[in-house]
Amino acid sequence: MSDIGRSDDVVYRQRALELREMLTSLSDHDVPVPGMTRRVTDLRAQLLADVGIPLSTFRGTLKQVPSELLNEMARKIMDTVFPTFSDTVKFDPEQVLEKMRRDLGDQHGELFDAVEDHLAGEKSRDERQERRYAGDRNMSRGRYFTVCDDSGGGDSQTLCRELFAYVNSYVPGWIFVGDPWDSELYQKLGGDNAPEEMRNCVYVFMLEPLDDSEHAAYQQAYMPVLEQLANPNGLKILPIPVRWYDVEIPLVLDLRQPEAQDWLFRFFRAGDGAVLVKPTEPARSFIDMLPALYHPYRGGSGVTAGIGSWLRTMGVNALVYPSSRSDASIQVDSEGELISARGWNLIAYLDEAPTDRQIHVDSNPWYSFEGAGYEGVEVHRAGGSWHLSGIEKGYDWTRKLILNALEGGRKLAD
Repeated sequence: MSDIGRSDDVVYRQRALELREMLTSLSDHDVPVPGMTRRVTDLRAQLLADVGIPLSTFRGTLKQVPSELLNEMARKIMDTVFPTFSDTVKFDPEQVLEKMRRDLGDQHGELFDAVEDHLAGEKSRDERQERRYAGDRNMSRGRYFTVCDDSGGGDSQTLCRELFAYVNSYVPGWIFVGDPWDSELYQKLGGDNAPEEMRNCVYVFMLEPLDDSEHAAYQQAYMPVLEQLANPNGLKILPIPVRWYDVEIPLVLDLRQPEAQDWLFRFFRAGDGAVLVKPTEPARSFIDMLPALYHPYRGGSGVTAGIGSWLRTMGVNALVYPSSRSDASIQVDSEGELISARGWNLIAYLDEAPTDRQIHVDSNPWYSFEGAGYEGVEVHRAGGSWHLSGIEKGYDWTRKLILNALEGGRKLAD
């Protein structure tokens, strides 16, 4: 491929920055500017060709929780149980300080005092949510989907794990998210004899804490949901409707494809110098980059923000990327052709350029999974195929607990 994507390529940087300036100018106008719009189209095509990006057409099935299908109860569940899944999140300085007290305990000292001074005078407010590969705070969650295994809507519980990651771990009790494609769980709920509303959905399980002293905190946190139930005690199973779509999207960077993985590595291993600046030792392979792509922070890392901003700037329609909540995998044949994949998401940009033209600077090294905050995560490779293990252990532990509760027990999972 061309070296134009290297961070030290002056011509590339000039063209990329010119494009970003034109997009800024266009966003400042209420009506299209024909000459500039044409220049943007031409410059995008030139840059995409010069950097040799292997775009393809995505054909498959996507799944999400569509807001228009949510009734009043489902909205209460989403807002109460998964409060930071929405497009806006409430910033409360007192909650920030309280979380630091819990996390740091008696060791908070000077760090806590510095943050407290920094937040002095700050008021609670609603902020737009940061999202992975968005590049700014203006990408709606309606642009995010999980990639299904087939046209039947099953995605190996990828959407369930995405929702599960938004549960507030500081609230006592247990929350779990499952779906009918988990055959063992589905049979526990009655299988094909289950009510219709329990089929095209995900299940939100709510289980109160064992310790009576923690009941008050559980009841307070989830009151908007629990007060709607005739009996708020015991295990509750609440459906959230989902929808899946058969789609065909051109101009997609599909990271399930080995060619796309190789391109991402070569182009962004040291940043591109115009949108993503990475002043560290370059990555040695795509696998080296996975911990940064998987960073557990809900908005992703500086690397994912930079990559997303670049793709939106260049007019790429969508990105297929590994879910940071799943043990993602790809299996390819001897020719490098994709046979199967598990645990992948898609973000649909569809020519929505980023509104924030900042240059993303990530000074962190290409850290390991342990450096990203994970424990016990491993990458297993066999030729061009690979899979992760260890990401899902918290989800799997809670699943065992819920299965036991469905059988009438309350013991913790081993």
